Amino acid sequence: MVQVPSDEKATPDRSSRSFTAAYVVAIVVCGLVAGVPTGWLVANKIKNDAGMGYDGPRLWYLHIPKTATPFMLEVAYGVCPDMDRVDITTPECADAPETCVFGTSDWSGCSHNFLHMAPGHDVISDDDPFWSERVMVGMFRDPTTRVASGFVHAFHDCPTMTSRYGCDEHSPDLCPGVDHMTEDKVREYFECVKECQGRMVTGHACSAGAFKGGSPVDAEAAVRRIEENFVYVGITERFHDSVVDFHKLAGDPHTVPESAFVHSNTNRGGRRGDELEKEVAEIIKALGLVDEVDEAVYAAALRKNDEFHAHAQLAGAGMGKRQ
Repeated sequence: MVQVPSDEKATPDRSSRSFTAAYVVAIVVCGLVAGVPTGWLVANKIKNDAGMGYDGPRLWYLHIPKTATPFMLEVAYGVCPDMDRVDITTPECADAPETCVFGTSDWSGCSHNFLHMAPGHDVISDDDPFWSERVMVGMFRDPTTRVASGFVHAFHDCPTMTSRYGCDEHSPDLCPGVDHMTEDKVREYFECVKECQGRMVTGHACSAGAFKGGSPVDAEAAVRRIEENFVYVGITERFHDSVVDFHKLAGDPHTVPESAFVHSNTNRGGRRGDELEKEVAEIIKALGLVDEVDEAVYAAALRKNDEFHAHAQLAGAGMGKRQ
């Protein structure tokens, strides 16, 4: 699982992206903020009368590897704000916080709001006849840093390398094959997991194309699905804003507690792991390795996140505080 980025880390700049007055007026006229009682920005809401009062679509959460598991949990808390929070920093929860949260009795009363919300990295099959009706939420990450994080985490999603170097992705220690990093290893891992985000958005396993001979990802189709199917898009590099914005747009009347932004675990190998992650990212850039599909997907996710952030600023007035 990825570390939640701290406020000190570089984040994509919003200042270079502006929203015209006409665009904001269009939002208000269409009733996308004021017209939705819970603040949920969806035109085709699916009414849910049972449970904790959530009035929105049944969601499919797409969990892309190395994009911040804690955000997935915040989606659950945003949809069901009366759930008791689990301390995911405890030893028994640090390695698999989603298992701790989804094992509670509160979750059993919230889960009906989701078509899919579970540990793991499941996808909706690309031949699902109901794709156009799926209402999805997910978090996306800069492709270079996502790959660097996965490299340090026991060659995550690349079974050929994980097996070759005897890595255990559940170990808190660095895999020796990772610690003894080379440019050749970085290049091989990059090729193994490139297009992961685009692949998952279009219904395929993260690295299926790399070691099963899958066809290239249709970048245009991936971008279109972000634009048409995702009711909210979070950004790992904007973790704090993404959490706050989602809670607002889901209609959570409470202030998001500080515990939502606490790291649930450290990087594999601690400080050495952090250093390696930065080194891997630099090597990817130095080698000129570019994931064109995931760069296009990430750009689309950034654009949509900007739109959601603008909506959230309009919807945020009058939010109450948790008692």
